[in-house]
Amino acid sequence: MQAFSPKAYGRILWREAAEQYTFCIGIFVILIVMQASLATMDAFNSIRTVTVAFAFGMALFMTAIYAAASSALLFTAEVDAGTFAFQRTKPIGWLTYLSGKLSWTVLSSTALGLAAWIETAVWQGVFPNASDTSLAFGVCGVGIVEGMAWGLIATMAVRGPLRAVVAGIAVASRTAWVTVGVYHSATGGGTVAVTTAYHQAAWLRLIEAS
Repeated sequence: MQAFSPKAYGRILWREAAEQYTFCIGIFVILIVMQASLATMDAFNSIRTVTVAFAFGMALFMTAIYAAASSALLFTAEVDAGTFAFQRTKPIGWLTYLSGKLSWTVLSSTALGLAAWIETAVWQGVFPNASDTSLAFGVCGVGIVEGMAWGLIATMAVRGPLRAVVAGIAVASRTAWVTVGVYHSATGGGTVAVTTAYHQAAWLRLIEAS
């Protein structure tokens, strides 16, 4: 077993950043466009006023989509490009290789989430209170972890970058839905908002994703 190599780790992290940074920026731009569309419809009274919890939840939702897609591309992109076999011939341990790649997804998702959070605060003109923050993180913040986990499985189990991305997002969404349904039924059911149901099952979703 090869020892962990900080130098190789840095090179792998840097290469992953060079390949995915435009995708990260693209997701942020899409978020801004979506917010601008909502603001325009709100100005013309085409929709109900967006709540603070929804606005910040949307920021984390887009981060979750990015986390799932980024994670799903970690290995499939290299296999598709034909460089994965070459990487395996290098004297680099699997821990160095995996941590270098996964670190990019973790760091970029964190940076994207923070940037989206601040940008949303500028759009709303206010930061969320404790209740809205808890709801946003309980529903969509947990989704970031779920997306990352299932995206990582998809990148190792599905061939083809696009199929891996679709599979990672789809499985993460479906698994969360099933988990919430099971938890809601086990705790007595009843009529609650969808966001409330996801928020209540947040701890179970985290366990399932880990």
